[in-house]
Amino acid sequence: MLIKVDYEILNGDHEALRAYLNSHVEGNPASVILDLDEVQVLTSVALGTLVAFANRLRGQGVLLETINVSPKLLEIIKLVSLDQALGIR
Repeated sequence: MLIKVDYEILNGDHEALRAYLNSHVEGNPASVILDLDEVQVLTSVALGTLVAFANRLRGQGVLLETINVSPKLLEIIKLVSLDQALGIR
C-alpha cells in the first residue's frame, strides 16, 4: 500500500495526520510505502506521529518503507537515529 504524504498533511494537526495514516491501513496490508516526495521539512510533532505509526505497523507485523526523502530531511532523520524505525534505506 502506498501512502503519499504532502507538506500540508504532515505539518498540520497531528490528530488529522494520525487519522490520515491510520485510514490507509485498516485493511491490514502486508507492507506500507510512505512517500515523502512533497515534504521538505517536518515538525517534531509530525516526526513523532510518523514514529508512532511505524511502531504500530511493526507491532502488527507490517513492513514499512519510506521513500523519496529529501537529502535535508534525511539528514535530520538520521541525526536522531530514526532512519531504521521509518524504514529508510
